[in-house]
Amino acid sequence: MPRRSPHGPDVRPGVQAVLLVLEIIEHLAKQESAGVTEIARALGSTKARVHRHLRTLVDTGYAVQEAVGDRYRAGPRLTVLAEMRMSENVLVKVARPIMQRLREAMGHTITLAKVTGSVANMVDALQGNGLINIGVRVGLDLPLHANAGGKLVLAFGAPEVSAEIDRLTLEAYTEHTITERGMLRAEIERVRQQGWANAPEEFVIGVNALSAPIFDKSHRLIGTLGLVNSIQFLGRRPTAEQIANVTEAAEEITRHMAVAR
Repeated sequence: MPRRSPHGPDVRPGVQAVLLVLEIIEHLAKQESAGVTEIARALGSTKARVHRHLRTLVDTGYAVQEAVGDRYRAGPRLTVLAEMRMSENVLVKVARPIMQRLREAMGHTITLAKVTGSVANMVDALQGNGLINIGVRVGLDLPLHANAGGKLVLAFGAPEVSAEIDRLTLEAYTEHTITERGMLRAEIERVRQQGWANAPEEFVIGVNALSAPIFDKSHRLIGTLGLVNSIQFLGRRPTAEQIANVTEAAEEITRHMAVAR
């Protein structure tokens, strides 16, 4: 008989194993350390099953076995996941009032992406209040070659991220998407020199985006702040005012993130 999980009704064995692993991770996250017997009793499982899954978690860095005794604690990879989530929450909390002020001043849709390695993920967006409102889906991973925020990742990310240009699949989302690697390298160098990026009709026809980088106190790229609107209101060459407003807002978020907890 499949074990009854606190997450729902009786489940299949494969799903049951996944749920047990998640429950073990949750238990370790709440305790300074825990033994196999203790975990098995708390989760209503057997010591053999718990021990088997703990060995997998240790091998993958999600758990650590203490040097003395049969006790386990949360591993470095679990800590990294928690820190990533915490930093995302801090970024959104710090950026939101600045985004609201920027929207009131400009009228465009305002976007916030969190950068982790070579991935820029949309974590917040405020719909514009102009004649035309462009919606942006939170949770979207930005294409690095066809999006203003993605270009910032290639321009200001860690050195190994720049090498992504040689491995990217340069999909043509529109006829304006940059699909030639030499042209993309030149574009990224231009972005690096000017400190901001845009992508007129490169991802969606009729839409442009203008983005500026957000850094932490170590000058590591952690996010991007952007304006999104119809090409009619955010032209192929953004105005000096648009560029100044988004870059100054991104710099303000950077200053706040340097002291945020």
